[in-house]
Amino acid sequence: GLMEDNRLKGVVFMLVSGVSFALMSLAVRNSGDLPVAEKVFSRNFVSMIVALVMIKRSHVKVSLFGKLENQRYLFPRAFLGVLGVALLFYSIQHITLTDANILSRLNPAFVTLFSWWFLKEKISRLQVPALAFIFIFALLVVKPSFDLTVIPSLAAVGTALCAGATYT
Repeated sequence: GLMEDNRLKGVVFMLVSGVSFALMSLAVRNSGDLPVAEKVFSRNFVSMIVALVMIKRSHVKVSLFGKLENQRYLFPRAFLGVLGVALLFYSIQHITLTDANILSRLNPAFVTLFSWWFLKEKISRLQVPALAFIFIFALLVVKPSFDLTVIPSLAAVGTALCAGATYT
């Protein structure tokens, strides 16, 4: 059948992921005056429950704390993940939803930069102008000014930076 095609499954997964992310952003935006910390806790608590159910259903023996050789990376990765969600939720409350989501989606650019910097991967000749293009247009979204109104936009960029670091 059609769903056996892995490319179609990937497209469906990306669409569901994008819609889910948009719905989460909308829910955060419309959740009223709850503190950002409560929103972050609620989101991560639900994610933890979903992950535990998936682990339990898989019937695979896994350590909740990861492989011993990887544990030293898991705390910083988790910290950056929580920080990224907090920055995203802060930005969603203070700038337009579209600007917050556009800026938080800069993470592939940061993954590329971090992969080059930390993992010594090569950046192709095509990627250099593409990265410049991405960051120039991000500046157009941020509309930099020399006052505190830029902080929520920087928080959204911080979300992408944290996500890029955790993915790398």
